[in-house]
Amino acid sequence: AGEIERFESRCEKMLPGSTAGFDWPTIMENLTGAVIDKIRTGDPVVILGEVESKPVEFRVNNILVEDEINVLWGDSGVGKSMFGLWLGTLISENYTDTSHGLTVAPGTVLYCDYETSDNRMADRTVQIHAGLGLTSKSKMRYRSMTQSLETDYQALAKIIDQDKIDFLIIDSLGLSIDGDLSSMESTKAFFNALKALKQTSLVITHSNKAEEMYGSKFIRAYGRNIWSANQFSGSFNSGNVDFSLVHTKANDIPEQPVQSWEMKFNNDQVIYTRKDPYDTGAAGLLTYNELVYKTLSRYDGEAVSREHLERFIAEAKNGRDKL
Repeated sequence: AGEIERFESRCEKMLPGSTAGFDWPTIMENLTGAVIDKIRTGDPVVILGEVESKPVEFRVNNILVEDEINVLWGDSGVGKSMFGLWLGTLISENYTDTSHGLTVAPGTVLYCDYETSDNRMADRTVQIHAGLGLTSKSKMRYRSMTQSLETDYQALAKIIDQDKIDFLIIDSLGLSIDGDLSSMESTKAFFNALKALKQTSLVITHSNKAEEMYGSKFIRAYGRNIWSANQFSGSFNSGNVDFSLVHTKANDIPEQPVQSWEMKFNNDQVIYTRKDPYDTGAAGLLTYNELVYKTLSRYDGEAVSREHLERFIAEAKNGRDKL
């Protein structure tokens, strides 16, 4: 209502209704009703045979799917936000090299942040740029968020249109909804609003005490491509962390393999370098076949006993299983 009244006042100021013969309150009321009716009507029915088919594409190869809602979840402090900001930097800067092993489709990124501040996020982008060897300043758009995505929908839609945004990061899901994250209604309202924005998106969220994604099962239903973030070795205090992604849901694409990076950081830079999960604490997430194959390949044709394989795989699997 406030936005409508302000727009009505601007119209009245630019073109007074008393002199132009316009009844601005009635015009605004009718226009608002027409917009609401359009939204409630939704998209028109189409004939699928007449719709141009489009192959599945990645915004970031093998990680983020184009034109879909991508979800990244994990424990607090594991490095999800930094990784999301790093991916956003690769996209906004159209950055490619071989050390991190990723190919990106460039675009204009908007980071919607419910958790930090613009100063802190600006510091992080400086560190990421330094780690990537970039001397330019970040082009990523940033917006500190205080209202739910559903409530803030119109303002975001305006920003997306004005700045030609084509990749959206939401950090984090739990703070971006009205109500409880475990509520079906609250979760559906958030994802319906996000879907209506029609953006490729990355939604960052948290895990619960059972090490599962926290909240309603509808998060998994709405998320089209879901990754679990894991930190198995190292620490932020030591300045060296192994950061790994595990694919926990896929639609229209094959299940992707475990992916790992070494993350080195200090006060001046953050550097991500691709690693083989076998060489990290994520080795236990590989399949038995992968573990056997990679172990044997490291011996370069030398004989390896079954006992050695059993012992190694048991250790990789934290002693929970045997070959």
